[in-house]
Amino acid sequence: MVLFSSRGNKAMYTGDLIPTSSHLKIPYVAGVDLFPVETMRQKERMIQRAVEENWLVLFGHDTEIDAGYLSQGNQGKVVLEPATAVS
Repeated sequence: MVLFSSRGNKAMYTGDLIPTSSHLKIPYVAGVDLFPVETMRQKERMIQRAVEENWLVLFGHDTEIDAGYLSQGNQGKVVLEPATAVS
């Protein structure tokens, strides 16, 4: 992943750690992942930081949602609010 910072705002390009918005669920990892337990730990850590610090999360492989902001929903569930493009 890559973390960008500009004028006090941050954006995280998730790369293959979280390739699509569907992969936000911690146990959802790529079938070819050689270290799935470590991937799940890193995902949980990065998602929590994105929620706490209000990062824009960029999904490089998602065909429907390019980016969005995460928040903590009911029962600890992470909620994605898709970002809207500014023209």
